[in-house]
Amino acid sequence: MTRGYPRHVADRGLPLFSIGAVARMLDLSAATIRTWEARYNLVVPARSAGGQRLYSSEQVDQLRFVRDQVDEGRKPAEAHRLLSERLARSHPPVIAERMRVVLAESRLGAAELLHRSSDRRGSRSCPRPIRTRPGG
Repeated sequence: MTRGYPRHVADRGLPLFSIGAVARMLDLSAATIRTWEARYNLVVPARSAGGQRLYSSEQVDQLRFVRDQVDEGRKPAEAHRLLSERLARSHPPVIAERMRVVLAESRLGAAELLHRSSDRRGSRSCPRPIRTRPGG
């Protein structure tokens, strides 16, 4: 438990905050937040069953970073580029490792299937197409 809240409520990735709440927290208009979402597709909230945007604490921090950059004189596009770089620096090993595993598994899976198929025919050449209709 964190500050009297159950652990799952204290999770920074849990979508909890409506766009109105985020707008009040960051002193931004909801329209600005929606525009940034549509234009830059970087901070994309989860949606409730009714379609309401729900932001996590982590996403609120990301929007706060963008707002601060804009307040310092940067254009929103530049602020989002900086956020993108910041996120890439903080998450690349995890994402890169997942991609390597997926690629390796897909390649090994295809290679194994090809190997098994050719072994059944007693040959190492590419297998012939499988006929789907009798006599076809």
